[in-house]
Amino acid sequence: RVSWQEEREWATATGSDLLQIGVLYDSLPLGPRLAVSVSGRRQDLCGEFTLSERATDGAHVYCFFAREDGSAYSDCQYFRISAIPSHPQHTT
Repeated sequence: RVSWQEEREWATATGSDLLQIGVLYDSLPLGPRLAVSVSGRRQDLCGEFTLSERATDGAHVYCFFAREDGSAYSDCQYFRISAIPSHPQHTT
């Protein structure tokens, strides 16, 4: 889950802009990806996304906004996610 403060001071930013997440997994450094499970619009001030299981080694995450029609994109905000321990699956 990510959140942000209202910052639509640019004429090109709209509340309906979609949150986008670019990811570089440490296990695949030459394979940039867009997260596929992303929710949130600029006006929501928060959004959610899911990383692949490949994130157990760590990942570089780039959050940005895209106009609904894909004609414009915002600058990105970078986050580094350290290695995440994998959780054993439980069977019953």
